[in-house]
Parts: sequence; C-alpha cells; structure tokens
Amino acid sequence: RMYIPDQFMGHTFTNEEKTALINDRNMGKVIELQDLSGKKDKYFIGVDSKTNEIIPLKQKNINLSDKIKGVGLSEEQKQTLMNGGKVNLQGMTGKNDKKFSATLQVDPAGRTIAFSDFKQAKKQQVKEENTETVKKGKGIKVG
Repeated sequence: RMYIPDQFMGHTFTNEEKTALINDRNMGKVIELQDLSGKKDKYFIGVDSKTNEIIPLKQKNINLSDKIKGVGLSEEQKQTLMNGGKVNLQGMTGKNDKKFSATLQVDPAGRTIAFSDFKQAKKQQVKEENTETVKKGKGIKVG
C-alpha cells in the first residue's frame, strides 16, 4: 500500500488530496509548495507508478501546445489542464491515421500529458443500396 505523508514541501494534504494521490496517482490540481530555499511556487503533484514517490512538477515547466494529436485546445481546456484538471478531447489522430478520443491530464511523474479512457472513433457505416442483389420476388395477386 502506498504511503502519503501528512506534509510535503510545506503543504498539509487533505484527506481528499491523499485519496486522489492513492487512487489516481495524481492530485488533479495545482498547489503552492515551498522548496528547500524557502521559495514558493505552484506545482502539479503526482505519484511515480514504479517507486510510489511523490513527484512535484512546477506548473511553469509545462508548456502546452495549441494542438494535441491534431486537435486544437480551447483557452478553457488549456486552463483546466494547467490547473491539474482533466480534459476530454475528441477527434485526435493516432497511429495509422486512426481517430480517437481520450481524457488528458498533466502527469507530474512522467513530466508529460497522460492519456486515459481511450475510445476508438467508430467508423461510419455506409449503407450502400446494392440494387443488383435485390431479387424481385414474384408478386402474388390476391382477390
């Protein structure tokens, strides 16, 4: 079982924050922490999946591009990501030009944007009426 200390870099974790770190390995928000020299800054907080260490990542060290996998991010989506939240993005282009949607969140441990809840875009079924295969049955006259 993962151990989350009560305090980390001058921040006292709430029960909700501890639960998020244990369950999601991500606090899901940005908080102010103090480094060893006493300097305060805003950080994303995550938990390394291999070592279970708490990983702080300075918010200012994340540069979001305007597009992710070919889909443009709105200012609102960028703000959500920069504040540690999750954003669902649809219509991204993956390998072999396959379209997909996923939930994105800054991953402090990986120092990257993490993708979860992948959904492959459904290919649109094109129903073609192939008239050659429609056999006309003989009409039976009634009456």
